[in-house]
Amino acid sequence: KKKKNMARVVVAVVALIAVATAQPATPKFPVSWTAQEVSTINIAQGAKKDVAGNICCDPRTNCKVQTGETGGTHYWDGENNATRFDEPGQGIIVTLYNIGKELSVSNNLTCISYCPTAGGIDPSPFWPLPEDHETIKDLGTKVINGVTTHHYQWIERIGRIIKMQTTDMYIQLATGNMTYAVPVEEDDVIEPFGQKVGEESTTWDQFTPGQPDPSLFKVLGVESCPMSPNCQQDELRQHRRIRDKDFATYAMYAQQD
Repeated sequence: KKKKNMARVVVAVVALIAVATAQPATPKFPVSWTAQEVSTINIAQGAKKDVAGNICCDPRTNCKVQTGETGGTHYWDGENNATRFDEPGQGIIVTLYNIGKELSVSNNLTCISYCPTAGGIDPSPFWPLPEDHETIKDLGTKVINGVTTHHYQWIERIGRIIKMQTTDMYIQLATGNMTYAVPVEEDDVIEPFGQKVGEESTTWDQFTPGQPDPSLFKVLGVESCPMSPNCQQDELRQHRRIRDKDFATYAMYAQQD
């Protein structure tokens, strides 16, 4: 009888472990999409918060603080490995991963300067790939601006080894006539190489599945476009690299800065 009770306990424990470690079902997202995107970022390398919560630098140290907000239209062409972000008053960045160039362009789509990229487009910007082998935590539901979302958490890495950030993603799961899940909000703790340097929060609105107009990516003068001398110091570009999960390019320039 004792052996039977022990066997039941073992089975129960194994079942609980299986439930605790089971990965949630993968939401279905479109390969290509367009959305209105707002992102706030606070980078504080070597900085500390004072009692009021302000981020401060000790002038005697090699400290760097970057805060900002970007907002605009984000075009994601997964079929052609290209992204574009239009921010009113700040400019346009078009990244053509097939040729390894991140382009700063004018309003008439003429290339102003470019920076080389170190990696490819993220084929799954809102969810880890199976080969990433990330443990995804299902943290239940949360209502954001009247939308019921599901809260998931995981760690983003380069090459499954180098930790880049902890991601909290809030997703409206596909129900009823919805074909795809919709990203609503993402909150990140940025920790390149395991060192916390900042936080970022992003929201999406008017998320529309489908391939963007190809003309949006037809940049003029790409062949003769000069390379930017400030690829590692351009805060707008670095912010965009983090936001697009282009961690390889971000890390390459962060190490040069």
